Amino acid sequence: MSLDPLRVWAGPLPDVDISDRATRLGLNPIVRAHLDDRMGAQDLAVRYGSLLSHYEIAGSPDEAEVAIYPFVVASRVRTDFTRFLKDAEKLHRRILVFGGNDLEPIMPSESVILLHPGPTRGAQPHADALALPYFFTDRAAGNWNREDVPRPSVAFCGQGAARPLARSGQFLARGAHQLRRRTATQVVPPPISGHVTLRSTALERLRWHPGVDEHFVVRDQYRAGATTDFVRESTQREFDENLRSATYALCVRGTGNFSARFYEALSFGRVPLFVDTRCVLPLEHLIDWRSRTVWVDAADVESIGDRLVEAHPRVLADPLRSADSLRTLWETRLTSNGFFQHLPALIRRML
Repeated sequence: MSLDPLRVWAGPLPDVDISDRATRLGLNPIVRAHLDDRMGAQDLAVRYGSLLSHYEIAGSPDEAEVAIYPFVVASRVRTDFTRFLKDAEKLHRRILVFGGNDLEPIMPSESVILLHPGPTRGAQPHADALALPYFFTDRAAGNWNREDVPRPSVAFCGQGAARPLARSGQFLARGAHQLRRRTATQVVPPPISGHVTLRSTALERLRWHPGVDEHFVVRDQYRAGATTDFVRESTQREFDENLRSATYALCVRGTGNFSARFYEALSFGRVPLFVDTRCVLPLEHLIDWRSRTVWVDAADVESIGDRLVEAHPRVLADPLRSADSLRTLWETRLTSNGFFQHLPALIRRML
């Protein structure tokens, strides 16, 4: 397999104000890294890492291995998106497309390789879909030690209950979305029952299981409804302290079919207690995710406590699920620098 940078063609690079944050984040990360001229070469290399070293913007499609749409695609795509796809297909190039927002956009062409945080397995009628990790600033502060004990302990801090009257309104909104999808398929819709219901069920089964110690801080709003920096920082500290308090972290999808907590848990050396909702996870060709987590299918969530108690002795004896091993996995393959080092080889396998 080639170790050379992946050569990508993005068409005429957009003339944008890279200093504007919203504009910058509207670019896919590869193009963003190569357009950013706000600092010197050394600082850019530190900031973007493998996004610069492992990818090369080709001057013409003939020099490229793959096309790459310059912008992030949300549920409503830019007017030039369809034209870009047609041009790339005429040149017999597969097209990398980065999806934004929580919901996975439906791609209209089998030429597309979609990169999105929460693909649903088998949901794309045409395109291939790969999972992007959730990227964030490391907060473990050099301490990801775990105090494992014979009884499994599970952490959860976040939205796991619905506000009064909110559940019925959300149900109606999801139902309306499903009806609209019949005539205009744009995104993979969330389940009509909602993610909070699934989280709530998992929390209740764990809370009342006699063999499990629960460390739960259950909210009825995302980030406790934080609207100020002070409250956001406070809730973040509480979240991190909660993660440190247990061996496992309960990880259940949100609006999108992914869990940011899944990656945060790994960065803290905690074992994801992962409820699978037909998720595609990052780098599945390299990582045996079932050997790194305690895996529970969504259909089996009623027995999540029994599954955890049964798995716990094996977890304690398994070096792949030690705190250091999970932390290393996150550092080397699930940070931006680690993931984008490994992505070129995967893309070349798909061409």
